[in-house]
Amino acid sequence: MIDDNIDEKHKIDSPQLYSPSLAPALADGYIEPSLVVPTEQMSDYHQPLTDGFARRLTYLRLSITDFCNFRCEYCLPNGYQGKRPDDELSISEIATLVHGFAQVGTKKVRITGGEPSIRRDVVEIIETIKQTEGIETVAMTSNGYKLGKHIASWQAAGLDQLNISMDSFDAATFHKMTGFDTLPQILADMDTLLETTDIKLKINSVLMAETAFENLITAIDYVKDRQVTYRFIEFMQTSDNSDLFFAQHAQSDIITDYLLENGWQPHERGSADGPAVEYSHPEYVGRIGMIAPYAAHFCDTCNRLRVSSQGKVHLCLFDQGNYDIRPYLQQDDIQGLVNTLHSFMPIKPEHHHLHDSNSGIMHNLSIIGG
Repeated sequence: MIDDNIDEKHKIDSPQLYSPSLAPALADGYIEPSLVVPTEQMSDYHQPLTDGFARRLTYLRLSITDFCNFRCEYCLPNGYQGKRPDDELSISEIATLVHGFAQVGTKKVRITGGEPSIRRDVVEIIETIKQTEGIETVAMTSNGYKLGKHIASWQAAGLDQLNISMDSFDAATFHKMTGFDTLPQILADMDTLLETTDIKLKINSVLMAETAFENLITAIDYVKDRQVTYRFIEFMQTSDNSDLFFAQHAQSDIITDYLLENGWQPHERGSADGPAVEYSHPEYVGRIGMIAPYAAHFCDTCNRLRVSSQGKVHLCLFDQGNYDIRPYLQQDDIQGLVNTLHSFMPIKPEHHHLHDSNSGIMHNLSIIGG
């Protein structure tokens, strides 16, 4: 929904610029945009997206489904609830979306979920994004389920980077955490990917107090001779996982202190990189990374926007609302999309409020892919 002047089919006869900053929040976190400036009063549609804190936004995280088949205890311990939506963004909508983002400086697109590989058209989605002028990197985050059968087609479609969520190297612990006894196959499939493709591989692990040190030692051994980055992500509190959070949250410095004390050195982030700080060692082929959202100044270099599988923009992973841009996608209205993206820049928040135990509307991370 954008405006009372647009009919139930969301026809856009005259693109308009809308400012969510004046909009009231509704009960479910969706914010109804308000009409403020006609499109024709805008200029320089190709100006790069830069927010009110001089942060250049070059990275889009695009969820193509919120459905996930895993039951990770920190995210969906009871599994996906309800019926999977039948209105996920189409290929043509995604093409319009990515084209618009590319016009305003987006260089990297990460496909997320839920679990994106459950989309039967995920290969076409990768191809569509890869073929968009201006997009330099296409990445995807997956739980690795049946990875082996996808490797060749993802490589052929142009996937540049793949992040696999794998919270333990111990099969029993992995089974307990995810509900799936598939760790040996995932490990074998990742070795196949490294041996047969040029897809850059990273592994994501949520930092849990009871497994942190064991995971670190095993990960260091794993990356000894593999061109892989194993990344720890601080456990983030949402409204659905508070009990587990307080039982298992561990500070990032238990990892980084060990690395620094044992000869690992941090690297500078690139302008289109995600928030991880990666550490390398002269005797190791791979790297160890840390994503520390509770660290001071974590948000200072934010370069990301997120779009849900129903076409709603999230200005922050833990924001208080989201903004519907789907009518522009349905009508292939790139100019209207670009103008609206610029209108979000003054209201992108400076930082999250996780330190106040406030995760905004983010009940669980499958909603928008983290």
